[in-house]
Amino acid sequence: MAVNTPKTVSLIGFATKAGKITFGCEMTVGNVRKRKKNGVCLMLCASDASDNTKKRVYDCGAYYGVPTATLELSCGELSRITGKLHSVAVIGITDEGFKKAIENTLS
Repeated sequence: MAVNTPKTVSLIGFATKAGKITFGCEMTVGNVRKRKKNGVCLMLCASDASDNTKKRVYDCGAYYGVPTATLELSCGELSRITGKLHSVAVIGITDEGFKKAIENTLS
């Protein structure tokens, strides 16, 4: 599933400001594996993330039952939206409300 709507971008920005996002493959996949109480409930990949990163995220999502999608945003665009100075290839949404709103823009 891929998407690049202004509403999706806006929701990612709001989730970032609310502190409801994890950044990076290691942190996102790690939080899914630990099954934290307020853990990751949706994983999003940048379109230009490496094949290994995408495989790792999608495999983890399939195993633990966490929805995963690839955005039509590059790592640089995803970094800009989230306000990070370094490249961000994977983000995880940790709030059910943001998850549902973003999933609605994906379909």
